[in-house]
Amino acid sequence: MNSPIQQESREIRSRSIAKVVALFKQLEVDVMTRWRQAQTMLKDADEYRGDSELQKLPDLDVLLAFEDYSRVKEREFEDMMRKNQIEKARRDRKAREAFKVGGTPFTVILSVADIMGL
Repeated sequence: MNSPIQQESREIRSRSIAKVVALFKQLEVDVMTRWRQAQTMLKDADEYRGDSELQKLPDLDVLLAFEDYSRVKEREFEDMMRKNQIEKARRDRKAREAFKVGGTPFTVILSVADIMGL
């Protein structure tokens, strides 16, 4: 069985890690941020300096939290890049199709308007 002291220390550690992740978000740590930069930014933050629980958190736990946070940010970045690629391919395809029809989409609209007598 876990003693109440072990349970409490686990809760404190869990809370501290959640605070560190929140600080990474607040400090706008992104995909391009390296561990040393993030560590420096974190230790310079007022919230970190004013929280004794955070300061007691081992560097290894902070590093693991950074790695998890970075993986999430990396996935978000890759998803955004994939969506941008798909959107660009779609725009390029539409431009090619409009060109095959007889010019730009604007030209096609004008020729339809001319046919209708507008």
